[in-house]
Amino acid sequence: MHTLASVPLHPLAVHVPVVLVPAGALLTVVVAASRRARRRYDTLVAAIAVIAAISAALAAHAGETLYARVTHTGPVTAHVHQGAWARNFSLLFALVVVAYVVVARRLDTADAAPPPRSRPRQVALVGLGVLAGVSGLVATAAVVRAGHSGAKVTWEQVLDHAPTATTAVPGSSGPRPDDAARPAQPTQA
Repeated sequence: MHTLASVPLHPLAVHVPVVLVPAGALLTVVVAASRRARRRYDTLVAAIAVIAAISAALAAHAGETLYARVTHTGPVTAHVHQGAWARNFSLLFALVVVAYVVVARRLDTADAAPPPRSRPRQVALVGLGVLAGVSGLVATAAVVRAGHSGAKVTWEQVLDHAPTATTAVPGSSGPRPDDAARPAQPTQA
């Protein structure tokens, strides 16, 4: 199992695509909508999409390694499948964004020399920009879905083993942490 400081790598690695996939999707829409933004930030957006895809692949791999060591319940298995979809859509997103940047740069270079860009090329670039934005939104949805299911599985297990309002906190002789939040009950004499 992959670990970092004795902590399984998967719960640490998932946070990179959770941040970068939605950020990359949002920036892709901005770059696709604005020629000025595209000329300034296209390389940055492509780099974010590629790093997001690589991190999603690493998180999925670490998750599959962790899966081999945990109990295979239905929700855990569903999370593994959702993680695979998140990885796949993140990779697709990165490929489409890189293709968009390459095509846009070629068209910008072609614009510098006569003849001017043709109408079919403009339509193709807009279509590729829309495809890049949509693939980013789909990748974001897949990452959110996988993240939600992973958090749900983790926290349900944690909360199932947590002390409840009717049980004493192990090792304590004083009041339970939730006693302060409850109003005092009148005593019967």
